[in-house]
Amino acid sequence: MYQQQLTKLFVKYDAPIPQDNILFKTSFFKMSNHKEVTLLLCSNDFIYKVSNNNVKVYILKLNYEVRFSVKAEQTSKQIHKQMKGDEFHTQIYKLTLERDDCNSVEFYNFNFQTMYWFDYLRNKLHMLDYQTHYEISKLIGKGSFASVYEAKGKNDQQSYAAKAFYKKQVFQDPKGRDQVENEINVMRKLNHPNLINLHEVFENKAQIYLILDLARGGTLEYALKVLNAPVPYLSAKVIFRQILEGVQYIHDQGIIHRDLKPDNILFRDFIPLKRYGLINVGNNIMISDFGISTPKQQRMAIYQYCGTPGYMAPEVFLAENDNNATYDEKCDVFSLGCILYYLLIGHPLFAQPVKQTNMEMKIDFAQLEKDLNQSHSLTVLLQRMLSQNPQDRPSCREILESKIMEVEYGEDGIPVFKDFQRPKSSPPKRMQPLHPEIDRSKRQSMLNSKIIKLMPILEEKQEIRIQGKDKTTIIIKQRNSHFDEERTPAQRVAAARRSSAYVPSSNHNSRK
Repeated sequence: MYQQQLTKLFVKYDAPIPQDNILFKTSFFKMSNHKEVTLLLCSNDFIYKVSNNNVKVYILKLNYEVRFSVKAEQTSKQIHKQMKGDEFHTQIYKLTLERDDCNSVEFYNFNFQTMYWFDYLRNKLHMLDYQTHYEISKLIGKGSFASVYEAKGKNDQQSYAAKAFYKKQVFQDPKGRDQVENEINVMRKLNHPNLINLHEVFENKAQIYLILDLARGGTLEYALKVLNAPVPYLSAKVIFRQILEGVQYIHDQGIIHRDLKPDNILFRDFIPLKRYGLINVGNNIMISDFGISTPKQQRMAIYQYCGTPGYMAPEVFLAENDNNATYDEKCDVFSLGCILYYLLIGHPLFAQPVKQTNMEMKIDFAQLEKDLNQSHSLTVLLQRMLSQNPQDRPSCREILESKIMEVEYGEDGIPVFKDFQRPKSSPPKRMQPLHPEIDRSKRQSMLNSKIIKLMPILEEKQEIRIQGKDKTTIIIKQRNSHFDEERTPAQRVAAARRSSAYVPSSNHNSRK
């Protein structure tokens, strides 16, 4: 229908324009010669350019190679001249389209409807001029093909993470561009508080920028290595449930993550692992790295065999030598079982060499039950999640609904601590109050001399020491003197004997 030309963005089109697919029909002027044209934005991912006399029609296929920008700018003198003295319009809306293999094409008009083009195209194409929208600051991470910077939005003043891919390095891999675009396409379909969400995508001649949620708290892998011990059970359940909720949402969208591991679990803010069961942490867990995620289908989007050894399901290893081998979202459940094991036991499930032990799948569940304090229910859950047969593994929703993984929260959002062992010593029994009609003599008999001696003296004692040659005397000043008025003479003498003390001096022969 149309001929591909590498030097021009729009190519000639001879077939009829599908009228049913038209979303926007807007008049523009070409920035180069100020000639009027009509652009048609269609739902079948094409832009049609129609000349003013409807004689010539051109077409542009919208794909990841095309990028755009829409800006509101002040009108220039040259544009005023072309407008034949009409000074009413002081602002224009400029639409720019470009591709690496051709020069950019610019259009402008005075119609606010152009901003509707922006709202639609931002979810289809990469945008130009990230500097217009974001201010990039410090470097917070660096990898082989990408670097991550902290960025601040100029409109909302919010902090974000800007993941920059270097196109020259990415394109050296035959599937490098496809992998980046796959990550973008997958993330554009997702939006959940327990995921790293994608906000916008920018591209220029050298780099591709992904504007993402900012995670300041580091990775779960680093936190587990610092702790170097099992995570308390309640804290582990709070953390794992947030991971489960994120993965369940991914699966509900028909997507498989395929690389779930502690290094891809990020914290929005830094909170020590042991405190997750003690405070209200909110949605602090976020799942990241969707580079090899794929829609659930027979042939995966990027690679059939992929993942990180130590967290790979047995059926994924089969795809290493068999291109026809396939699998579903249950491979993520196996990875979740490995993560849960790491949280509860304090070390990874598979030892070195990781790939070999992962493939052999020799797991001692009897020893695991001992390590879990004889928790049979928890051991059974892990045994199902780590099953060789994917069909025997539970779904994320079934794990969330299981009794052993329940977490009850108080009104303040703090988890309620219920998983404790009853102490061996029983608590002291409370004395039952006596009935008012009980005989007075029976009450008095309970207050025997031993109990009286053990009763606290409700007096604040102030010691005044008088040192002499032979002895030191301690005089007690009693502030609660009103008690003395209520006592009998015999009680006063007994109290004075109990509250007075004689401290002998260092000379033992002085006492006679």
